[in-house]
Amino acid sequence: MLQSLGRLTALHRQLLSTQQAPPNAFDHFGQIRSIVRSGRFGLFTDYDGTLSRIVSTPEKARISGRATNVLERLIPQISLVSVVSGRAVHDVRDKVSIDGILYIGN
Repeated sequence: MLQSLGRLTALHRQLLSTQQAPPNAFDHFGQIRSIVRSGRFGLFTDYDGTLSRIVSTPEKARISGRATNVLERLIPQISLVSVVSGRAVHDVRDKVSIDGILYIGN
């Protein structure tokens, strides 16, 4: 997994050195797909502002249907899917509510 992460980091550095704006992952989907398929790979993502929109109060945050669909599709395809949050781990687990995800929180 570390080797795959190193290849993604190198790709990210290369893209940043040639562009003013941050790179859009969808523009480089083929390269990313080949890295992911090359071996063990994991995804760590945040909840607030990533899987859910930023809202006026934390209680209003809801995972989007699109994010739910993507996470459910990734679980059988990659070694690890993890949601990391500053929330209490039970809170983020209740908000996402998808089996097969490693939840990390306070």
